[in-house]
Amino acid sequence: MWYLILLIIATFVVAFLVKQRQTEQPTEPPTGGIVFEYSIHAVQRMEERDISQEKVEKIVQDPASKAFAQSGGRLSITDGGLTVIAKLSGRKIVIMTVFYD
Repeated sequence: MWYLILLIIATFVVAFLVKQRQTEQPTEPPTGGIVFEYSIHAVQRMEERDISQEKVEKIVQDPASKAFAQSGGRLSITDGGLTVIAKLSGRKIVIMTVFYD
């Protein structure tokens, strides 16, 4: 019985540590030779919020932007005013959504 309790506690601890590492570890934004793809959701939000593709791509490629790993292999990339949520696939970056901070 105590093995089961120990296993459950260990599972929660590992899950907590993985989640903390994914959300708090900064990473470098991707640069150079990138192929951009936009989800339908991202295109809709860009139209609603009057955000151009050029602005999105500039933030993603700007070395001054800050990027943070999220769960599901996504990145949150921000310049402090606009945030881009994207998913990397090789040299392709799929823009999932964009919003103002």
